[in-house]
Amino acid sequence: MPNITQLKGWKAEELREKARKKGDLPYATVERQLQLVDELDSFEFGRFLMSSHGALNGYWTHHLIADDSSGYTGLQDYFYNRAPLVKATRQRFGIFKNILQSELRDGATFASIPCGLMADLLELDFTSISNYRLIGIDIDPISIQEAQKLAKKTKLSPILHEQDAWNIASHEEFDLIASHGLNFYVKSEEHAMRLYQIFFKALKKGGLLVTSFMTPPPGASHRNEWKMEKLSLEDLLIQKIIVVDLLEAPWQNFYSSDQMKAQLARAGFNDIQILYDDAHLMPTICARK
Repeated sequence: MPNITQLKGWKAEELREKARKKGDLPYATVERQLQLVDELDSFEFGRFLMSSHGALNGYWTHHLIADDSSGYTGLQDYFYNRAPLVKATRQRFGIFKNILQSELRDGATFASIPCGLMADLLELDFTSISNYRLIGIDIDPISIQEAQKLAKKTKLSPILHEQDAWNIASHEEFDLIASHGLNFYVKSEEHAMRLYQIFFKALKKGGLLVTSFMTPPPGASHRNEWKMEKLSLEDLLIQKIIVVDLLEAPWQNFYSSDQMKAQLARAGFNDIQILYDDAHLMPTICARK
């Protein structure tokens, strides 16, 4: 699995030249594409997206979810308040936290893989228990550093490891594994299956995997699961132009709900349940060992 922080990114002028060479799209003129590049280049998160090829690290994922989203204008306002995948990510984060909070108990070991800033665990309420372990694993050293900062703010003491998730050798160590976003970057179904098998091995009997996936967009080979009445076509189009056409983001790997259930069952999990965001873009899936 490549480190997404090492992906070759785009410079603004490269994107402008790319748009000029491709010409008008059926749904976006060259002028519109150039306007979006200029707007991306006008604020910090937009410049990060270009430099990262559209991939998100733990720092920016957390800020998209947690920052005060008022006071922004233009494309920055779009990303913080209207982008369909960002809205789905925020809803997914809330669903994750509710599940994790309900699973807390004395003596439990919880893991976040990849942990990013580890807010999914560090922002839970631990006042009702006193004996637990929190483990964070991430290949990105910046995410590990940011998780350490958040841990100090929350006065918790997680054990943090800079490690590739596919190299985890734990055996029946965790009562729960929370994993968001890693499988988005995996093109091969077999490579994703290997990750689920590693998680299965690392969980104790009866342990819970809480993960998520992205459902295919309309027009793909699968039945459309998106709730189109919950989505703005204009906002979807802006997302497509930026994410797909301009940045060619590496995380566009989609699975239907049935496919995800089948993969986790094949990895050995049972009692598989899906909880959906409003538009069914980024469902949460829970599975027991």
